[in-house]
Amino acid sequence: MEIPFNLDNLRRHLAQVTLARRVLSDDVAARQKLLEESVYEVAVERLKHQADIFAELGLGNSALTHADLQQWLWNWHSKLKARLDTEVKSIVAAERSGSRLPEGALLSPYLNLVKADRLSLITILEVMRLQGSGGVHDGMKTTRALVSIGRAVEIEYKSQMCKRNKIYIPTSPRLGDAGYFSNMGYRSLQQRRIVAAKHMDDGESWTAEWTQATRSKIGGILVECLMDTAEVVRTATDKTGNKM
Repeated sequence: MEIPFNLDNLRRHLAQVTLARRVLSDDVAARQKLLEESVYEVAVERLKHQADIFAELGLGNSALTHADLQQWLWNWHSKLKARLDTEVKSIVAAERSGSRLPEGALLSPYLNLVKADRLSLITILEVMRLQGSGGVHDGMKTTRALVSIGRAVEIEYKSQMCKRNKIYIPTSPRLGDAGYFSNMGYRSLQQRRIVAAKHMDDGESWTAEWTQATRSKIGGILVECLMDTAEVVRTATDKTGNKM
């Protein structure tokens, strides 16, 4: 009997958590972090699986394709990855040549913190999540969307840094806290830098909060690339009765 994809995907995802439960039996925070950190990988697998099913059924080029949002999401993700690679390279070249953006800010260091495929997923999922939010019917407030996407990129980068350096992240941060990381995380980082000399030159600038202006600029670039690549198929009837 064939196992449904969603169930099989969930089992493979939870297998790591089960292993961590035996290895990290006393560290609840670490197990919770492990459960949450692969959400983007699970989303990619689900979108790719649905796109493959549509292709097998012959729905890839039919008029029924536009009715399923999941097919669009995968197509957008595939195109947006390539577009972001090209866009980041062009921004880096422009900054090196001295022809910066009108604001004069260096944005390439922020865009290079996270890989293009992850930037693509963050942009698409955040835009879909914000749809209909902020009291706007069938839409969203532009400023809020750009800042939210920029903040999602910031959190993803810092989460990757925490995972790489084994820094503990608070599971239930309180609103209004000045920093994102716990005191235990900072102490852990300090102890490792004392032991390993290579960490002494790194500095801790990556832990600083991004400004709202930086978040909005990063979000603006990502959304602009998404709008240029995200296409949908529409069918209409002209004055003569012919379908277009």
